[in-house]
Amino acid sequence: MEEIINKIISNKLLVLGTAIIIVIIFRILASIIAYIIIKMFNLKKKIDIRKNPYYRPLKTFIIVLGIYLAILFVKEPLQINEKAMNIITKIFKITIIVLISKGLINGLSSPNSFIIKWQKKMTQDGINTTTSIVILKILKILVYIGATVIIIQEMNYDLSGLITGLGLSGVILTLAAQDTAKNLFGGIVIFLDKPFKVGDYIKLPEYDGTVEDITFRSTKVRTVENTVLHIPNSEISSAIITNCSEMQKRRYKTDLIIELGTPLMQIQKVIQDIEDMLSVHEKVISDSINVKFQNITDNGTEIIVIAYLDIVDYMKFLEKQQELNFSIMQILEDNGVELAYNTQTIHIKNNNN
Repeated sequence: MEEIINKIISNKLLVLGTAIIIVIIFRILASIIAYIIIKMFNLKKKIDIRKNPYYRPLKTFIIVLGIYLAILFVKEPLQINEKAMNIITKIFKITIIVLISKGLINGLSSPNSFIIKWQKKMTQDGINTTTSIVILKILKILVYIGATVIIIQEMNYDLSGLITGLGLSGVILTLAAQDTAKNLFGGIVIFLDKPFKVGDYIKLPEYDGTVEDITFRSTKVRTVENTVLHIPNSEISSAIITNCSEMQKRRYKTDLIIELGTPLMQIQKVIQDIEDMLSVHEKVISDSINVKFQNITDNGTEIIVIAYLDIVDYMKFLEKQQELNFSIMQILEDNGVELAYNTQTIHIKNNNN
């Protein structure tokens, strides 16, 4: 009897030892196998395999597979019952689903060759980078949702009952998530309408800055003070947006009020000199120049100066605007013309005889 017991124990120890060896072998070979599999799909490319988005999930899958095979090996000798095996199998399947989802998410998040080619193709088709980023985010959300649904089914939960339960609390959730829903809808509007993209400089009624990121909830804008604003999409989608990055030129405009007593010949000479100065300026678009005697006011003769500059950058525009202002002031000085200032004449009635 004692001999039989010892034999059983020794057999169980042998089986358990073999299972441990299986786990160790799979653990050792996981990196090599994952490396070989990924390399098979990238034979002509020189890449760092270990930085591939699918490398770690694949390596983990091989390790988990080794553990599961080891459990199957000891199932009969250790007399693991069906209920326990069903639980282990479910855990194994759920782990595989999580790993596959993780691999897909990594593939959609990292700048791999497939994503780079896809974004390049979309750009060639006239679709901007912001749109492709939003599409990738939608795909990642769909992966999360799909993985969650499959896991729930694997756990034998009734999805129809779950949906019914969610329906009962739908009113509460709707009230609690009104702002979220508005921001989500605003994000969809921005995605479809494309009023701006990442990198554009935009102006809103209360904010302005460079767009750094667009999510389903908010848009991240970096201001000129180098602060970052997270503006809700619902606010942006209903606001008047000025996209300064889409400007092809900037308008220069100034009004000159010349003293009323200035001779007409001098005024005509000033107008001609300003036109000549603008026509030879390297940044002024020649067919956009307008220098006109516009009006006669109580204070003086009004000359309006309008021209478009072939400049988009705002800081460079300010520099050229300053140059033009100096040039106009020099023209006025050379012609002996002075600008008028607001005056008011007060007549005092004297009632004394």
